[in-house]
Amino acid sequence: DDRVVGAEEPVVTFLTKQEAVQAYCTLEGWRPAATCVLALGDGVRDTDCVKGCTGVEHVLQVGFVNREEPDPDTLDAMMQAYDIVLIGDEVPFDPVVSLLSYLAGDGDFPLEEG
Repeated sequence: DDRVVGAEEPVVTFLTKQEAVQAYCTLEGWRPAATCVLALGDGVRDTDCVKGCTGVEHVLQVGFVNREEPDPDTLDAMMQAYDIVLIGDEVPFDPVVSLLSYLAGDGDFPLEEG
């Protein structure tokens, strides 16, 4: 039976991600260690966590759709919310690592459109 029957605290959701990031970004004397953020998520609202952080100049958002054949509405919403969307039941993290290597100047452009 594939039902959730309990959870351990703290439960991480898009709301707690946003609360944690916002709490951190609004601390007195807050200055980002870097002006670039990589946001990863598997839900449309996961991208909300970096909204309102001062000093962040660039955000790259990578979304994961955890289905081989996603619902067209879900896919469309994810494509609207994220800069890059990876699709599949067990998507490896390699494309994200390759992209970061490329952005750091350590490799060729890793992704294909489509």
